[in-house]
Amino acid sequence: MSYYAQELVEEIRSRSDIVDVISGYVKLQRKGSNYVGVCPFHNDRNPSMSVNQPRQMYHCFSCGAGGDVFKFVMDYENLTFPEAVKVLADRAGIELPEQDYSPEARKQADLKEQIMELNRLAGKYYYYSRALTISRGGSFRMRPSGSLALDAPANGATTCINT
Repeated sequence: MSYYAQELVEEIRSRSDIVDVISGYVKLQRKGSNYVGVCPFHNDRNPSMSVNQPRQMYHCFSCGAGGDVFKFVMDYENLTFPEAVKVLADRAGIELPEQDYSPEARKQADLKEQIMELNRLAGKYYYYSRALTISRGGSFRMRPSGSLALDAPANGATTCINT
């Protein structure tokens, strides 16, 4: 795992304006001294997320998500803190010191990256297959046995997925 000096993290934070970063992901509108937008962390239609530029903080009044620029990138991109530091440093044009990895540590990091990519792909597959099923009138339900049942009324079939 990568660790960075506190001074470097503060430099990245000061060069990463939270309004600029969040507006790269979500459309923000100025309302008084704050900016508001639709929260990306829950199913939302109305602007419930407030971004305070002077304090460099955001907060959603519906789901309670909130924090600083690092927390937003971590939650939105599903990253660890060191990974979020790297993303924001690249965005701000700040060079990070190279980390020396032993062969074993590099192997562990590569394995972790592969597992994270598989998790991202599985999540996308689940999300889109569920959205497609629901858009066609189907639904998911848990059976008493603990298996997941997929009801697709188009043809009357029920599929059981063991977990």
